[in-house]
Amino acid sequence: MNEIQDIPNNFVVAEKRLQSATKKLVKDGMFEKYGTIFKDWEKSDFIEVCRSEDTKQSHFLPHRPVYKFDSETTPVRPVFDASCKVGRNPSLNDLLEKGPNFIELIPSVMLRFRESKVGVISDIKIAFQMIQVSDRDSNLSSQESVFWCDL
Repeated sequence: MNEIQDIPNNFVVAEKRLQSATKKLVKDGMFEKYGTIFKDWEKSDFIEVCRSEDTKQSHFLPHRPVYKFDSETTPVRPVFDASCKVGRNPSLNDLLEKGPNFIELIPSVMLRFRESKVGVISDIKIAFQMIQVSDRDSNLSSQESVFWCDL
Protein backbone atom coordinates (compact mmCIF):
# COMPACT_ATOMS: atom_id res chain seq x y z
CA MET A 1 0.00 0.00 0.00
CA ASN A 2 1.21 3.50 -0.80
CA GLU A 3 2.17 5.94 1.90
CA ILE A 4 -0.62 8.32 2.89
CA GLN A 5 -0.48 11.62 1.03
CA ASP A 6 -2.57 14.72 1.45
CA ILE A 7 -4.64 15.65 -1.53
CA PRO A 8 -4.18 19.28 -2.53
CA ASN A 9 -6.86 21.92 -2.37
CA ASN A 10 -8.07 22.52 -5.93
CA PHE A 11 -10.87 25.01 -5.31
CA VAL A 12 -9.47 27.56 -7.79
CA VAL A 13 -9.15 24.98 -10.59
CA ALA A 14 -12.64 23.57 -9.96
CA GLU A 15 -14.14 27.06 -9.82
CA LYS A 16 -12.53 28.06 -13.15
CA ARG A 17 -13.82 24.88 -14.79
CA LEU A 18 -17.29 25.58 -13.37
CA GLN A 19 -17.27 29.11 -14.78
CA SER A 20 -16.21 27.82 -18.19
CA ALA A 21 -18.86 25.07 -18.13
CA THR A 22 -21.54 27.55 -17.05
CA LYS A 23 -20.77 29.86 -19.98
CA LYS A 24 -20.99 26.95 -22.41
CA LEU A 25 -24.24 25.66 -20.89
CA VAL A 26 -25.88 29.10 -21.02
CA LYS A 27 -24.73 29.58 -24.62
CA ASP A 28 -26.13 26.15 -25.59
CA GLY A 29 -29.41 26.62 -23.66
CA MET A 30 -28.71 23.64 -21.38
CA PHE A 31 -28.01 25.41 -18.09
CA GLU A 32 -31.37 24.50 -16.48
CA LYS A 33 -31.23 20.84 -17.56
CA TYR A 34 -27.68 20.49 -16.23
CA GLY A 35 -28.62 22.22 -12.97
CA THR A 36 -31.59 19.88 -12.53
CA ILE A 37 -29.21 16.92 -12.37
CA PHE A 38 -27.36 18.44 -9.42
CA LYS A 39 -30.59 19.48 -7.68
CA ASP A 40 -31.88 15.91 -7.99
CA TRP A 41 -28.60 14.55 -6.61
CA GLU A 42 -28.82 16.95 -3.68
CA LYS A 43 -32.40 15.81 -2.93
CA SER A 44 -31.20 12.20 -3.07
CA ASP A 45 -28.27 13.00 -0.72
CA PHE A 46 -25.70 12.01 -3.37
CA ILE A 47 -24.12 15.44 -3.00
CA GLU A 48 -24.26 18.21 -0.42
CA VAL A 49 -23.79 21.96 -0.45
CA CYS A 50 -20.54 22.94 1.20
CA ARG A 51 -20.04 26.05 3.30
CA SER A 52 -17.32 28.51 2.34
CA GLU A 53 -15.30 27.60 5.45
CA ASP A 54 -15.19 23.99 4.20
CA THR A 55 -13.32 24.94 1.02
CA LYS A 56 -9.97 25.53 2.73
CA GLN A 57 -9.18 21.85 3.34
CA SER A 58 -11.25 20.22 0.64
CA HIS A 59 -10.76 18.69 -2.75
CA PHE A 60 -13.37 19.16 -5.46
CA LEU A 61 -14.19 17.13 -8.55
CA PRO A 62 -14.13 19.43 -11.57
CA HIS A 63 -16.80 18.56 -14.11
CA ARG A 64 -17.85 19.45 -17.62
CA PRO A 65 -21.03 18.95 -19.59
CA VAL A 66 -21.21 16.25 -22.23
CA TYR A 67 -24.00 16.52 -24.78
CA LYS A 68 -26.04 13.75 -26.36
CA PHE A 69 -28.72 15.69 -28.19
CA ASP A 70 -30.48 12.59 -29.58
CA SER A 71 -31.25 11.38 -26.02
CA GLU A 72 -34.69 12.34 -24.72
CA THR A 73 -33.88 11.57 -21.08
CA THR A 74 -30.34 12.97 -20.72
CA PRO A 75 -29.36 15.39 -23.49
CA VAL A 76 -26.63 16.72 -21.20
CA ARG A 77 -24.80 15.08 -18.31
CA PRO A 78 -21.80 15.90 -16.13
CA VAL A 79 -18.50 14.10 -16.54
CA PHE A 80 -16.14 14.39 -13.58
CA ASP A 81 -12.37 14.72 -13.85
CA ALA A 82 -10.65 12.92 -10.98
CA SER A 83 -7.39 13.05 -12.96
CA CYS A 84 -7.20 16.84 -12.64
CA LYS A 85 -3.90 17.88 -11.07
CA VAL A 86 -2.91 21.06 -9.27
CA GLY A 87 0.68 21.84 -10.20
CA ARG A 88 2.91 18.84 -9.54
CA ASN A 89 0.60 17.47 -6.84
CA PRO A 90 -1.11 14.10 -7.32
CA SER A 91 -4.68 13.90 -8.59
CA LEU A 92 -7.50 12.15 -6.75
CA ASN A 93 -7.10 9.18 -9.12
CA ASP A 94 -3.40 9.00 -8.28
CA LEU A 95 -4.20 8.64 -4.58
CA LEU A 96 -7.07 6.15 -4.74
CA GLU A 97 -6.36 2.53 -4.00
CA LYS A 98 -6.86 0.47 -7.12
CA GLY A 99 -9.12 -2.56 -6.87
CA PRO A 100 -9.69 -5.47 -9.22
CA ASN A 101 -10.90 -4.79 -12.76
CA PHE A 102 -14.32 -6.44 -12.89
CA ILE A 103 -14.88 -5.36 -16.50
CA GLU A 104 -12.66 -8.25 -17.56
CA LEU A 105 -15.27 -10.67 -16.12
CA ILE A 106 -18.11 -9.44 -18.37
CA PRO A 107 -17.53 -11.89 -21.27
CA SER A 108 -17.58 -14.95 -18.98
CA VAL A 109 -20.68 -13.68 -17.16
CA MET A 110 -22.46 -13.16 -20.47
CA LEU A 111 -21.55 -16.66 -21.63
CA ARG A 112 -22.85 -18.20 -18.39
CA PHE A 113 -26.06 -16.16 -18.78
CA ARG A 114 -26.72 -17.93 -22.09
CA GLU A 115 -26.31 -21.42 -20.58
CA SER A 116 -29.66 -21.55 -18.77
CA LYS A 117 -33.22 -21.49 -20.03
CA VAL A 118 -34.27 -18.52 -17.87
CA GLY A 119 -32.16 -15.44 -17.30
CA VAL A 120 -32.63 -12.54 -14.94
CA ILE A 121 -31.39 -9.06 -15.66
CA SER A 122 -31.69 -5.73 -13.90
CA ASP A 123 -30.78 -2.12 -14.52
CA ILE A 124 -28.61 -0.60 -11.82
CA LYS A 125 -29.61 3.04 -11.61
CA ILE A 126 -26.77 5.48 -11.06
CA ALA A 127 -24.22 2.70 -10.51
CA PHE A 128 -21.16 4.92 -10.36
CA GLN A 129 -22.51 6.95 -7.45
CA MET A 130 -22.14 3.96 -5.17
CA ILE A 131 -19.29 5.29 -3.05
CA GLN A 132 -18.78 5.88 0.62
CA VAL A 133 -16.69 8.52 2.35
CA SER A 134 -15.74 7.85 5.95
CA ASP A 135 -16.06 10.51 8.65
CA ARG A 136 -12.31 11.01 9.02
CA ASP A 137 -12.00 11.69 5.29
CA SER A 138 -14.98 14.00 4.96
CA ASN A 139 -14.88 17.43 6.53
CA LEU A 140 -18.17 18.44 4.93
CA SER A 141 -20.43 16.30 7.07
CA SER A 142 -20.81 15.59 10.75
CA GLN A 143 -21.91 12.05 10.03
CA GLU A 144 -20.69 9.39 7.65
CA SER A 145 -21.60 10.28 4.06
CA VAL A 146 -22.88 7.32 2.14
CA PHE A 147 -23.62 7.63 -1.56
CA TRP A 148 -25.47 4.67 -2.99
CA CYS A 149 -27.86 3.77 -5.74
CA ASP A 150 -31.35 2.31 -5.84
CA LEU A 151 -31.69 -1.04 -7.57
